[in-house]
Parts: sequence; C-alpha cells; structure tokens
Amino acid sequence: MAGISAEVVEARFPLLSGHTLEGRKVILPKDLKGMVALIAVAVQRGAQSMIDSWRTPFEEEFAGDPKIAFYEVPVIEKENELFLGGVINAGMREGIDPAKYGSIITVFENTKRIRKVLGMDDPSRAYLYLLDQEGTVRWRVSGFADRGGIEEIITVTRRLAGSGGAARNL
Repeated sequence: MAGISAEVVEARFPLLSGHTLEGRKVILPKDLKGMVALIAVAVQRGAQSMIDSWRTPFEEEFAGDPKIAFYEVPVIEKENELFLGGVINAGMREGIDPAKYGSIITVFENTKRIRKVLGMDDPSRAYLYLLDQEGTVRWRVSGFADRGGIEEIITVTRRLAGSGGAARNL
C-alpha cells in the first residue's frame, strides 16, 4: 500500500465529468456535496482487483448510510469517446451487478492530465481518494487494501461523516 501524498491530500478534488453506467451525467465532486465519498480512480483495466479490495469492505461497513458513498471512476482516453464510448460502457456493464451501475462513473479525458493532477505515478495501480462533504481530499492511497488500510479508511470516514453507514448511489 502506498503512503499518503501531501500534494494531493487537503486539495480540492478536480472537476471530472462523466456518466454512470446507468447513463446519468455526474460532475465530481460537485454532485457529491454534503457526502463523504471514497473515489477509486483507475486508468487501466488491470486495476479492478485493487478497487474491489477496497470497495467490498468499505461498502459492507457503511451499508445503509446515505451520507457515505463509494464511486469507481475508470478514466479512458478522450479520443476513444466518440467511436467507442458506447461499446466501452456496454462492455463494462457485462459481468457487473446492475445494482452497482450508479456507482461506476466513466470519464473520457486526457489520462496523462488526470494522472498528473491526481498524483497517480503508476498507471497500473488504482488510486483512492476520500473526500469530505466539501470535496476536499482527506485521505489517499493506491494499490491493494490491507487490514491496516481498511481500519484507517473506516476510522477516517466515520470521523468525517460523524456516523457509521453505507455507500449509496447518486
């Protein structure tokens, strides 16, 4: 598990516009105002198992709390949107529980720019950002979850939310 990056923590999460697998437009972090959200960002498909290693325990811990959310954000090169956007989203929907469609936000953007802005040094890794109710990054990690990381994210999330509870969709 990678350490926390001082350059990204305490910074406002950048505006990212995308669509959920349900087809709804979402602007992060604007559309999350008032919620504590764990955002998993990846630019390569191979990072999915890393995302799942965080998502499952996070959602189990906070099930039912409408003030806490988990979102998965695959970032795909902007040039692929026009001709392949629909095919890419259709492919992502296959094999995914439809109940999670609202929490997966596909963003077509310049991946190098996103990686730079978010401090994503290794494109093969998933990066997770815990946002407070105002969209400020309060915690950051990359790679696979481990016991210490899960305990830490749960503690920080509870402190930020002032409760206990679960991921909800936009």
